[in-house]
Order: sequence, then structure tokens, then C-alpha cells
Amino acid sequence: MKTRFRFALFLVFLCTVITVQSQTRPEREKYNFNADWKMAIGDRAGNELLNADDKDWQKVTLPHAFNENDAFKK
Repeated sequence: MKTRFRFALFLVFLCTVITVQSQTRPEREKYNFNADWKMAIGDRAGNELLNADDKDWQKVTLPHAFNENDAFKK
């Protein structure tokens, strides 16, 4: 009888701990990494530099495939 009582008490304790911990978790943060992506097809000299001239590059959103426009023409 004592074993059953101890087991039931342990289950109540365990449920209480799980409930309290699940309520104290911080909110999940969402981050939009879809902004400000640009793409240029082909190799161009100087594109590996951080200050490369990208004014003529195409603005894209993610997910994006380099041949996306050709793939949907058919």
C-alpha cells in the first residue's frame, strides 16, 4: 500500500514539475531572413568583396532558384 501511495505521489510531483517548467519557457523568437537578398547570374570580377557593386543585381526572395523564371515558362 505504501508503495502505491509513494508512486502516486511521485506522479503528482512529476506532473507538477513538468507543468511549471513548460509555463516558464521563453517565447519562441521568429526572425525573417527573407529580406534584402540579391542575385546575379555568372561570374563577375570583384563580386567576392563586401563592398561589391550590386545595383544591377536582381532582388529575390527566399526560397529562390537561379532558373526559376525559365522553369515556369513552359
